Amino acid sequence: MFDTSAPPDSELTDVTSADTAPADASTKDARDAADGLVTVLVTGLYGPEPGVAVVFDDPTGATVTGTATTDATGTARASLAAGSQVTVLLGAPGSTAQLLTITGVQPGDALTVIDPPRQSFTANVATTTGGPADGGTTLSYTFA
Repeated sequence: MFDTSAPPDSELTDVTSADTAPADASTKDARDAADGLVTVLVTGLYGPEPGVAVVFDDPTGATVTGTATTDATGTARASLAAGSQVTVLLGAPGSTAQLLTITGVQPGDALTVIDPPRQSFTANVATTTGGPADGGTTLSYTFA
């Protein structure tokens, strides 16, 4: 059964106001763009990645305009000119590193970089060929 005694729309009170409304993401983006601020978020298999090196370059890539390391939230920020470049050093310490460069970066851009897992593992596989009558041959493989 539905309650049909609800007041008409004209009697409803608007409970939102500029003071209590959630922050508009487009407003934040507009502020970042006005400041020339670019945000880089590096995330991996287990969430944000702190301690990742990020290099900010001018539009030609010839001049490094700044460097940063991602904070505890996996984020690094810098003010950049339109058309700049951002390079992120991906990979676990002591492993083979990968550089990812994003070109054409604009002030206010929020970039998300996903660092794919590169976990090494070792697996031993043994298989027997032939039948029980001839004793078979056991082959062993190791993958690392």
